[in-house]
Amino acid sequence: GSVSTSPLEVASMMATLARRGEWIEPSILVDDEPALRRHDVRVSEASWDRLARAMAAVARHYDPVGAEEVDLGGKTGTADGFAGTRWREHNQAWFAGVFPVSAPRYAFAVTAVRTRWRGKNLVPFSTELARLVLESEASR
Repeated sequence: GSVSTSPLEVASMMATLARRGEWIEPSILVDDEPALRRHDVRVSEASWDRLARAMAAVARHYDPVGAEEVDLGGKTGTADGFAGTRWREHNQAWFAGVFPVSAPRYAFAVTAVRTRWRGKNLVPFSTELARLVLESEASR
């Protein structure tokens, strides 16, 4: 089978969850104040709290020290093999989430295609990405 979603769509989904259900259509920023299309799909505080705890547990399971340091939360995923191709023994690995999970400001999705990796292998990479973003934010 094929993957019918993009990393941008998955990151947008994570951002929607972190905003408790407010979806904002992704757009390219051309000026300082873009016209944003919004839609409310409603996620209760209780649902978000359970989801945030679960996503934090996933990240800390695969990167115990780093994920806690940057307060990372997310969900792993792996699409196994590309049947009928020379890549049949390879995967598409995913990790998507938010940080800091306790008060999200950033949503992301990373993927590795045609790899022997699984989604769990992308957690340390995502932790480092979050660390770089937070350090850059602190230096401004």
